[in-house]
Amino acid sequence: MKHPVTGVGFISQTQSLPSCTFVSYDALLWLKNRLDNSCNPLAILEAMRKEKLICHASGDWNKPVIPGFYLYYIAQQDKNSKDYIRPLNDLTAFENEWMEIEVQGCDNLWFDESPASNVPNFLKEVPTPQLWTDYCKNEKVYRHSHLEIDVNQKSERMEWGHVKYHTVIQAGYAFEIVVEWVTSSGPIVWDLINGWIRKANQCNYQLVAIPADPMAEPFTEKSDPLRGPIFIPLSMNFLNNDENLFEEFSEETRAGRVLLFQEAILARFGFLPCVIEKKYINKDVPKEYQYVHCSGNMFALIRCSKNTKYQFDSPSRQEANVTRCVYGHTNNTNVPKKVGFLWAWNHMIPNKKWKSLTINNSPDGELFQLKMLRDFRDFCSNNDNRLAQFWQHSQELKRKALNLENSFNQNADVKAV
Repeated sequence: MKHPVTGVGFISQTQSLPSCTFVSYDALLWLKNRLDNSCNPLAILEAMRKEKLICHASGDWNKPVIPGFYLYYIAQQDKNSKDYIRPLNDLTAFENEWMEIEVQGCDNLWFDESPASNVPNFLKEVPTPQLWTDYCKNEKVYRHSHLEIDVNQKSERMEWGHVKYHTVIQAGYAFEIVVEWVTSSGPIVWDLINGWIRKANQCNYQLVAIPADPMAEPFTEKSDPLRGPIFIPLSMNFLNNDENLFEEFSEETRAGRVLLFQEAILARFGFLPCVIEKKYINKDVPKEYQYVHCSGNMFALIRCSKNTKYQFDSPSRQEANVTRCVYGHTNNTNVPKKVGFLWAWNHMIPNKKWKSLTINNSPDGELFQLKMLRDFRDFCSNNDNRLAQFWQHSQELKRKALNLENSFNQNADVKAV
């Protein structure tokens, strides 16, 4: 691993990092390229840690090996060498200096991935759990650390703040970094964030500034009336013969399947789920699921409760155009809830960039954001039978998967005979 050419690449000597420091993800890939599929690189690195061959870069020997951007160093070094740098031996101080992030789904790097099912999640007999969401049930969603605000030394006074960020990054999910400050000025903070955005673009990442409260739900009299979210109802009466959705499934699973159905619609329009901290412990308060569009221009939110009662009748025209949250926190869980989405704009997109997103060849120079909203509304209201066609296509995928599974089982029985 220490070979200067064929070994693991080490991070150049930096303050607060020991010598021979490497990234766990790089080491896992390095091991994978030198082992067969029967060996688990993560297990090998963990065994090396237990043998005290490697250690977390903070100097904490009890810190396990975590796949992702986690820093470790080779413990066996010549301590008399001029290039040797000892670790801090202070985990808290180290975490205030470095952002370490776990990468979910690394198992697919060294194990053959099972073929994914084409059946939509909301039609599976047992819906596939969301890995990152399950992870958050027992682990912290965010990690906190100090933040140096004035990196360019422009201010004549002390400026400092805090940052919190997701502890896990997973493909298909939004990753969030939250900047918090009290003793910093707005222009200095914007210079910092704008610098992050430029550097992210150079690494083929898209970093977009969003407000601390993306939805700005109007629960108080001081709520900003210009930022109130738009409620978009979802038509649930698009089936023929007055059928209800998910009649073939047990009643206790239908509310969860409605949520998965809504998530599938959002994914179809380019929205990514964003894991958020639980704001309320009260079981009567509805759960909130937040999403951000891949362009960063708009947000969506689904609110659902433990209650399985939904109002499936067609919404009126007035209800479709409301710009306030039509269902709030209530202690009465027996009240039927309208099925739909809350939609909000990202008002932190610069005005020049916002107006530049016009659709080519449109007669009136229609903005991309407004076309997205109109198209999403048309889809959710089953305009041109689009929602019904999406449902029928999903059912067809399920039928094909079942036929393929039955054919495979029959062939297996014939071979067994």
